Amino acid sequence: MGFVMVVRRSLLSLVLLSLLSLLFTLQPAVAAGPDFTASGPANYYGCMCSQISYVFTVKNTGYVDSPLFLSQSGQLAEFSTLQDNQLYLKSGEEKTVVGTINQPCLLSGIYTLTTTITGQQAKKQLTQTVHIAPCMNMEVTPIIDAAHGCRCEPLLLVYDVRNTGNYADTYSFSLRDFSEYVIINPQSRIVPPGQTERVYIYLKFPCSFSGEKETLFVVATDRSSLELEKPLKAALNESCYEYEYNATAYPRLGPVVGEDGRLRYLSYSFYGLLIAVSIILIANITIPGGRVKEEPKDQGARLRPKRLKAYLRPSSIVKPSSQFEEADDYGVSKGRRDIVIITALAFII
Repeated sequence: MGFVMVVRRSLLSLVLLSLLSLLFTLQPAVAAGPDFTASGPANYYGCMCSQISYVFTVKNTGYVDSPLFLSQSGQLAEFSTLQDNQLYLKSGEEKTVVGTINQPCLLSGIYTLTTTITGQQAKKQLTQTVHIAPCMNMEVTPIIDAAHGCRCEPLLLVYDVRNTGNYADTYSFSLRDFSEYVIINPQSRIVPPGQTERVYIYLKFPCSFSGEKETLFVVATDRSSLELEKPLKAALNESCYEYEYNATAYPRLGPVVGEDGRLRYLSYSFYGLLIAVSIILIANITIPGGRVKEEPKDQGARLRPKRLKAYLRPSSIVKPSSQFEEADDYGVSKGRRDIVIITALAFII
């Protein structure tokens, strides 16, 4: 019996020693396993030429404090900056890491970014996807987007263009149509973020154009390669320069202004005709006639006809003077009357 008891005790001691040995053997293996975790959003979205921020969390799940080292790889690694490249976490501690991507303006598409966390005895990778697309960075406000005027006259339209992005960009301004008839001031301008640029559009259509003309005001950006269009309308009035003449109405001296504020017609014909007729009538009444005076008969010739005849010579015979012109029945000189009539007709014309 004593021998059996000794054997049993020896076996029990051996089992206990084996269990203790196994326990000490397994403890380093447990500690050598993954002692941290890393997690974060799988996808991020951002705009071209803009800064994109991303985050992820690292937690120490081991039994001992552990230093961790962070590094990055992938298509966006050269444009990415981490807030912390090295961490020291106590057992059970976690920390959020912030990263920033400053991608170039020409970069657009879907890219991956991989962060590698390295511990004393473990290493883990976290891959995140970043979507980069062109985003609108302008706001166009029409001040005058519909102009009304007359043919042959310039029209003015005004727009305000605001940079709504977080970076400066070059904005160019144009019209989709009628480029040969437009002057834009300015044609392009670098606009800082948050600021507004006023654009003036001067339209000068040919005189043959009339009615409504519609086109688009186009704003294009250089860095983000975007375009924004706004409608534009110009109405050319056809009735601005219409004239009218009413022969039955009373004559009006001076300009007559219509409701549209433009000179419509002048009427002087009636007064011209009246003045011309008056000149002719006055000329016929007041211009002295060119009658030929008759020489008075010599009373003495009746008493002494023979004696008077003896003294008469051919040189002493009185002839009609050339200064007297032939007159009509009214006593008006034909030459003077013709001059008056020609003058009156010229005045009428």
